[in-house]
Amino acid sequence: MEEGKVPVHFLEEIPEEIMPEIEPIVKTLEDKYLNFAKEVEYECWHVIEQTKNEENQRKAIGLKLKELKHKGAVFTYLDQDMDKFDKYIHKNIKPVGNVL
Repeated sequence: MEEGKVPVHFLEEIPEEIMPEIEPIVKTLEDKYLNFAKEVEYECWHVIEQTKNEENQRKAIGLKLKELKHKGAVFTYLDQDMDKFDKYIHKNIKPVGNVL
């Protein structure tokens, strides 16, 4: 996936006969990515907003990490390292055992 979408070049390689079986899987993955990304982004934004007036914002965020569900994404989001943020999303929505 690239930025929450299955690459078109990947879909072009799939035979037309099985495309009806693949389309719901693609939609499920893309929806799951979008929903999870929104959830993580909101939590990160919320804690960053709560601590934006702190003298040492990173320390203030660190003290709040225990309360957060997505601890691994907060500093990545704060630093705007979107490659790492995207990897965090992928890691958490990745299907396991052929279960979406």
